[in-house]
Amino acid sequence: MKPRTFILAAAAAVCSGPLLAGSGTWTSEGPYGGIVYRLYVSPAAPGTLYAGTRGGIFRSNDGGVSWVRKEAGLSGSLGVAGISLAIDAEAANTLWLVDGVGRVNRSSDGGDNWALTGYSRPAYDVNQIVDAPGGTGRLYLVTETSGVLVSNDSGASFTASGSGLPAGVPLAHLAIDAANPLRMLAGTRGYDATDPLHTESIYLSTDGGASWTGTLGSASYYMGVTDISFGAGGKVYAAVDDALYRSDDGGASWSGPLLGPPYNNSIMAVRADPATPNTVFIGGYKGLARSTDGGVSSTPLTTGLIVTAGMPASVNRIVMHPNYPAAAQLWLGTEEAGIYFSASAGASWTARSDGLAATNIRALAMFHDAATHRMFAGYGDAFRPSPALFRGNNTGPGTPFSSWAPSNTNLGAYQIRSITIDPTTRSGGIGSTRLYATGRAGPYPDLDARDGGIYRSLDGGGTWTTIDVGLPVSGNPPAANVGTVRNLVLDPRSCAAPPPSGPCASGPLQTLYATSNGKHDGATGTDSFRVLKSGNGGDSWLSSDTGIPQPIDAATPQRQSVLVVPIVINPLNPQELYVGTSANYDATALAAPTIQSGVFRSTDGGANWVFRSNGLPRRAGSSHTALDVLSLAINPANPLELWCSVVDLSVGGAASGGIYHTVDGGANWSSASNGISATDIRALLVDPSQPNVLYASGAGSDANPGSVYKSSNGGATWHSISIGLPADAATALQVDPVDPSVLYAGSTSGVWSITQLPDSDADGVPDAVEQAAPNGGDGNADGIADALQPGVGSLTSASADGNAQPATLQPYFTVSITPLAGQCSQAMDVQSVYAAYHGRDVSSYGDDYVYPRQLARFEIQDCQSAKVKLKFHGASFGSGFGMRYFGPAIPGDPATLGWHDFSVRANRIAADTWELTLDNGQFGSYRPASANAILFEGGPARSEGIFRDGFD
Repeated sequence: MKPRTFILAAAAAVCSGPLLAGSGTWTSEGPYGGIVYRLYVSPAAPGTLYAGTRGGIFRSNDGGVSWVRKEAGLSGSLGVAGISLAIDAEAANTLWLVDGVGRVNRSSDGGDNWALTGYSRPAYDVNQIVDAPGGTGRLYLVTETSGVLVSNDSGASFTASGSGLPAGVPLAHLAIDAANPLRMLAGTRGYDATDPLHTESIYLSTDGGASWTGTLGSASYYMGVTDISFGAGGKVYAAVDDALYRSDDGGASWSGPLLGPPYNNSIMAVRADPATPNTVFIGGYKGLARSTDGGVSSTPLTTGLIVTAGMPASVNRIVMHPNYPAAAQLWLGTEEAGIYFSASAGASWTARSDGLAATNIRALAMFHDAATHRMFAGYGDAFRPSPALFRGNNTGPGTPFSSWAPSNTNLGAYQIRSITIDPTTRSGGIGSTRLYATGRAGPYPDLDARDGGIYRSLDGGGTWTTIDVGLPVSGNPPAANVGTVRNLVLDPRSCAAPPPSGPCASGPLQTLYATSNGKHDGATGTDSFRVLKSGNGGDSWLSSDTGIPQPIDAATPQRQSVLVVPIVINPLNPQELYVGTSANYDATALAAPTIQSGVFRSTDGGANWVFRSNGLPRRAGSSHTALDVLSLAINPANPLELWCSVVDLSVGGAASGGIYHTVDGGANWSSASNGISATDIRALLVDPSQPNVLYASGAGSDANPGSVYKSSNGGATWHSISIGLPADAATALQVDPVDPSVLYAGSTSGVWSITQLPDSDADGVPDAVEQAAPNGGDGNADGIADALQPGVGSLTSASADGNAQPATLQPYFTVSITPLAGQCSQAMDVQSVYAAYHGRDVSSYGDDYVYPRQLARFEIQDCQSAKVKLKFHGASFGSGFGMRYFGPAIPGDPATLGWHDFSVRANRIAADTWELTLDNGQFGSYRPASANAILFEGGPARSEGIFRDGFD
């Protein structure tokens, strides 16, 4: 995830009274927890912990009670599984981190600031970075392609560690005996990797990695090793292919697999008791257990670990207090449920995730009445036990959420993909409101609780019931199974006594439609239950997908099929529905797909579906297969008008796509992407109180950030409202039901909110801020107010470190755009960014560049080339200054993110003004050329050098 960018609360200077949370910029709201990939406790300060999560890097200074993001100077996909952390055992404030593009980073101040060491590997080639105890600056990389590499210069360079490791076999885990750092064990990354030439899974070195010998093997393949732990008395424990193995001679030989049900085939983490040889903690899909007989038997330790439907959190990291067992403290990192703590050697557990923003929120819904303002947030893409559904409360629109708690009593879901409130049941308050949620339970019936993925609450989310009667069953024991249930809509006229026209006022509503992966019949080669229908409030379900194309060549490599994703219903004529589909096929076996895929319409309540995709872009070479339709939105006041988002997921990286619009019920579609620079749009939302106002969220990466876009004219034009938003943007959107200026977004780091302030020219700077700019609100002195010019933005720009400025220094900068090629008339997301947040910018002298002002960040829409004037009012940049750029050297490439000299494309034309030349898809822009937009971030700086005493 891209390091957060922040703007000063400039409106505070010109608006009376306190600002609401999130005014004019996106603000993180919670809920907290999520996937924890790495977890470490400081050996010198046991109250200090570090966590590498799906939401980024966090530190706790109070034993995990609270967590704070620590990413200053980091970039490069921090929220991915490939990220790895290590702490120097002899200098606990020194940390190393390998980011998601393979670059080694180092911090010498406990994570407050990070800097690249200069060494990098191919993206995702590194599985682990490990400190070598007993010496400062020595560490190891565990790689996919080059075995174990060693560094003796704090990560600046690495070389092969020694001989004996198999060439070409990926390694996943390295453990070092703290009592004898020359003894090391390396484990392979298996995942059923059949390789009769390399059958060993664990390799031993007794000489610090100079030579290695295989010690644990199998008949014909190397296994997957996820954890190894040295214990007392020469005991070593390992998690191998989800099973427990033990060595009694320091890793020279092994016995196993050990244990029986329920912990066999479910183990991911082990941690040996450092004082008792036969005691080991075992973590995995069944929570945590402890064995006191060397792994022969075990006792569950899951009190406080149950997160949903009787299932404990899935444990993948076990961390001990450095003085364990004298200090009987343990921390657990889980796959989907955050961090847990025990002060009683595991006898009981409490959640310790406050501030750990790593929940992947894929569904949002809000309830409001005079007594309650509540958000429901669904956890998406989880395949292990998670809290699944959260509820948060605030005091009104735009105010911070004071509390979040799981809302999953009796809820069997691991992930939630949609939340729907029955509006006819709201009159009695939240306690009698009917809610529906869809998603997925456990995927493995032998390990998990499993059900059909559709749930109903009759008490406002207080308790839940699974409603999957009629769905096909599979597995042993058999359970309802249609894969992931993605969306659910209600027929607004399906109450017991509907009015002559319009929606029901009292309910509950009885007709429901949902979309899912469906059920494939191998004998007939057909799919069913991709669209589900219930006529009794969800008590039972029938397949309703006649007309959705059946698989083609179902049993061959040329197999083609469609996945049904979004569904919308015509509120004025509920017999009319639309679904969007995504095509599945093997591009290596099929030159071009032929299956119909795109948008389908039903005019008979889902009984039959008709292809309705004329004008949607097609897959290469295909006449019938449209790009993947991931979201749909319908105008409630004019249901012939719809919007859909399409993306080509077959090529990877979502290189093409956009938003399309129809005004004739899908008979014809045309592009409606004017102003959209992201190609991967994952959510569309129509403001129900203002149907001409739409929102779209686009996914992105560090070097090509995603955005949330707004249209105030029915999709004819769009502009970004993304200041402060994480780079990977959002997958769910929700307008506040009371105040439509408040927008919520679900992301991989929880829920974010923004209170939109008046911004007449849509440049991201509130009118009140631009009106207070120099020259009476005319920062570029052209006689026209900046607040009325889309190509001009004026914003406060204090010192780079945020310190107060002398009264004579006007803390504003102004961006003025002159088109050279393209329209280039709209500036978006104009903001100030602290230079220090990107880490040290080291000059050729070896010292840091000095930034007297914050960086300017802005995007230019629909632009091929432009001149941009940056005027820092009141500043005086002498001859020692140059223009610096922070971003990718190659547009869109996260591996090239960093500080760069931009002086060759920048001229200082006045003491306080620079003129930049910017081109689409070229150095100086984050965006690749396909975006047709330019995103720049940079500012004036100087290397201290000969000017360090102020001589200029």
